[in-house]
Formats: sequence, structure tokens, C-alpha cells
Amino acid sequence: MIDSTYQRSPNSNAMTVKSTALILLATLAAGTALGLMLAPGSGEQTRKKLMKKTSNLNDRMKEMLDEGCELIDKLKGDASGLAREAKGTAKDAARHMHDTASHMAKG
Repeated sequence: MIDSTYQRSPNSNAMTVKSTALILLATLAAGTALGLMLAPGSGEQTRKKLMKKTSNLNDRMKEMLDEGCELIDKLKGDASGLAREAKGTAKDAARHMHDTASHMAKG
């Protein structure tokens, strides 16, 4: 029987977050540009506003990237710690099984 359960790959969450962030940023940039172009004001004022908004958006994107990098570093550290713990637990279990098997073979 074929299992019809949809299983997500580990990377699909990361791709969804990236895609959503890119769509959000593109929408914000397009909305800002349209709003400034349609707003009453001189070309020079509009260009200045657009440059300021672009600069603010760029700064926010840099902040988001820095936060993302920090999160990735934290997750890598957490994963390394969990891997060390799992390795230690596996060694302890193997040692216990070996001792139990030795004890059973003797007795």
C-alpha cells in the first residue's frame, strides 16, 4: 500500500522561509516605489525619498542577514552538542551491552 502522507524534506522549511522573506522584501520595495512615484512632489523630492527608503530597506536586510547568521551559528553549536551527547550515549549503551553479554556468557 502506498503511503500518501506528504513528507517535507529538511530543507523545505528553510526554502519556505527564504522564499517568504524575499517575496515580502520585494513587495515592500515595489509598494514603496509605487507610493513614492504616485505621491505629489517634485522629482528631486521623490528621488530623495526613494533613496532614503532604499537605504532603510538595505539596512534592515543587513540586520536580518546578521540575525540569520547568528541563528545558524547557534543551531550549529546546538547540533554539535547534541551529536556529542548522542555519541556518548551510544558508547555507553554499547559498553553496557558488551558487559551484559560477557556476564551472560560466564554464567
